[in-house]
Amino acid sequence: MNNISASLIKGMKNSKHFFEKHGSLILSLAAGASTICAVVSAVQATPKALEKIEEENAQSKPEIVQTAWIYYIPTAAAVGISLTCIFGAHILNQKQQKALVGTYLLLEQSYKDYRKKAAELYGDEADNNIKTEVAKEKFNADEVLKTENGGDELFYDDYSGRYFNSTVENVILAEYHFNRNFALRGSASLNEFYEFLGILGINGGELLGWDIYEGESFYGYSWIDFDHTFSVTEDGLECYIISFSFPPHLSEYLL
Repeated sequence: MNNISASLIKGMKNSKHFFEKHGSLILSLAAGASTICAVVSAVQATPKALEKIEEENAQSKPEIVQTAWIYYIPTAAAVGISLTCIFGAHILNQKQQKALVGTYLLLEQSYKDYRKKAAELYGDEADNNIKTEVAKEKFNADEVLKTENGGDELFYDDYSGRYFNSTVENVILAEYHFNRNFALRGSASLNEFYEFLGILGINGGELLGWDIYEGESFYGYSWIDFDHTFSVTEDGLECYIISFSFPPHLSEYLL
């Protein structure tokens, strides 16, 4: 008996975990199936309803509704199920998004604490040296991105770890227009900044970014500052390293 109870409890837990993980997909598929059923049942019900209306000689709209409504009960039920599944999937997606945001914020806070403590212990110069050394390790002449605006000067995006060619003027203009959109709209995504730079966005970059509300409330910024570090390697390679004073974060305004 105990083994049966334990198996039932384990099965219920596994089912709950499976639904939490795949619930939105299941509900979306159910909504699609219910919509198809609604269309099919409506097609099947219409000839029967028309035949009944003709038999009863219904003329006015109330008479037609009173005569034919019973044939559309399956259609109404299928539509109701479809709407329920759609709303349920939306609620689950919101919960999953909130969980993802919460996890990311914890990781982001740990990263910020680490960078802050490292700067306190070793100074800003050490932080810049680390950025420079990381940039040197990632350099590959064959992987340097060519921007739409052109330019021969070398830049390194510290966040995505990518090199690209541009000009100082184009980069400054990109930062200005990006901040202008941020100020006017109240939010801006990471990929939007990359678009202004003339390089491709990154996966998930449309969900990462900055917003004025969270910026002022939690991070203390109302304008996105960019750090520029000029680096020269032992081989004489000159490069501008671009980094953010406040790194992008997941924001509900971008979801």
